[in-house]
Amino acid sequence: MRRRSAKPSLARPCGFVPIKSVEQQAAGMVLKARELLVRQRSQAANALRGHMAERGLVAAMGMANIGKLITIIRSDGDHIAPAARTALKEIASQIEALTVRIEKLERNIISTVKGDEEPPAADQHSGCAAPDMIGARFFGGLCALGRR
Repeated sequence: MRRRSAKPSLARPCGFVPIKSVEQQAAGMVLKARELLVRQRSQAANALRGHMAERGLVAAMGMANIGKLITIIRSDGDHIAPAARTALKEIASQIEALTVRIEKLERNIISTVKGDEEPPAADQHSGCAAPDMIGARFFGGLCALGRR
């Protein structure tokens, strides 16, 4: 019977991940919170679009065009039944509240990024600032994901 060698296998060695500072973790939470709010706003906007489309009222894609639907909801026209108008106003209010909260977080992120003394290094693949290079003060790859 032949014994196996105690040599390590030829598999790639695992590298160590550097520990994030408290500041980096906090900034990551801000980014995740913003992403959550953006998803919630998109869901509410899609629900509003769907309900309005059932009534034959449509608007072009994009958050900028949701305002047109909200204006129709808040006007006193006969396009929408009173019970439906009440529900749609709630969804519209939710969209507006989420927009305010998202803008607040974005101002926080921008002020944090502008507070950096040295500019972030650009990633060769995406053209965005590499998150490893600037730690927490990074937009979470927003430009790589095609956002903003």
